[in-house]
Amino acid sequence: MISVPDLNLGVLLPIVLVAIGSMVILMGEVLLSRADTVLGRKVTEPFIGTVLAATAIFFLALTLYASGVAFAGGGVQVFNPDHPMYQLDPFSSLVTAVVALSALLSCALSIAYLSELRINHGEYYALIMLSASGMMLMVAAVDLIAVFLGLELMSIPIYVLAGFRRRIRRESPRMRFHRTRRTRAPSRRAKSRSQRIRSGST
Repeated sequence: MISVPDLNLGVLLPIVLVAIGSMVILMGEVLLSRADTVLGRKVTEPFIGTVLAATAIFFLALTLYASGVAFAGGGVQVFNPDHPMYQLDPFSSLVTAVVALSALLSCALSIAYLSELRINHGEYYALIMLSASGMMLMVAAVDLIAVFLGLELMSIPIYVLAGFRRRIRRESPRMRFHRTRRTRAPSRRAKSRSQRIRSGST
């Protein structure tokens, strides 16, 4: 007879909240982009970005509250006592709360900046939340496999965020040199031509 493991699902509440929030943001962006009006208001890209940012802040605030409650309760909560891979103790609960607070502030402070660059998309907030969930998994992991999963879940969204500003391509120094050289060349030729005209007239 197969025994049912005694799992403490409440330990996963901070990570589950962040993961659910990221999925809600991705689905919400798809649904809002197809709608014309929401509650009598016209749906625009800044409106969608603001709504999704508020959704991310809401789920991160719930995560911050859940980790704070776990920290205040003290003790050690293990997900699977038979095979411990993930547990919440006061230290991991505190670091989870710090990660949630940092992600919350990042989302809140990015709204105006992303709107100015016209790249205020929901995937930005979803990537921040997925990366934060990887950090939370790493700090509470007690097994090498869980550490590896947390590391991958943290690093892959960060790689995507590093190139998120994809619509604004920066000009390389070599291209800038050739462009300035092309603009300066006609002026030099015009200057030499004017000098030849002056010498011929004299």
